[in-house]
Amino acid sequence: MFSIVEIKLSLEAYILQKSATLAQPKLEGHRIFMKSLRNAILFSFCLLLFITTKAQQEPQFTLNMFNILTYNPGFAGMNNGICISGIIRQQWAGFKDADGNKVGPETFLLNVHSPIRVIHGGIGGIIMQDEIGFTRSINLKVGYSYHANIGTGKLGIGAMVGFYNRYTDFAKLKPAEPDPLLDQLQGEEAEMLIDFSFGLFYNVPNEYYMGLSVQQLAATNGKELASH
Repeated sequence: MFSIVEIKLSLEAYILQKSATLAQPKLEGHRIFMKSLRNAILFSFCLLLFITTKAQQEPQFTLNMFNILTYNPGFAGMNNGICISGIIRQQWAGFKDADGNKVGPETFLLNVHSPIRVIHGGIGGIIMQDEIGFTRSINLKVGYSYHANIGTGKLGIGAMVGFYNRYTDFAKLKPAEPDPLLDQLQGEEAEMLIDFSFGLFYNVPNEYYMGLSVQQLAATNGKELASH
């Protein structure tokens, strides 16, 4: 009887010891993940402290689960293959001004990204055309995301550079009342702008994902209308 009890107690002690041994790598991985995530968040917060941003108009989307790359460059290459997404968004479809010109917002977007193991991360590109009223913007963005296995998931740290070609047809603007500024802006005008974005993206396959990103870091304003 004593032998059976001793064997049972020994077996239970061995199981508990084995469980604790197996749990140690998981706990260590979790601690490493939390430390890395904390450092990444602190870095992003410090980056924001030294950046002066100004409000700018961003295209609006509703299918954000299929469009993560547009908002977060850290997502580039996080899937296991080449991913291509396209979105067409129209607001106020059929809405026209008194002269019959379409003035409803329209946005066309195409993005592609893929993992590249040689560079320990992924690359991505975005082509977007956003049109509202008589202003049209064509955007081209390219970026890179560094990948690191942390804990049970993967962390992507990415950055993007964007080139914006903005075009406005001032000849079609007809204010309800006389406007001295608009009277000086006759004809078509275009300009090229550049901007940057930064993002963090952490993904645990089949469980959850989370991210943090900042857009329009350069906060370029373009031409001052008052200078005309």
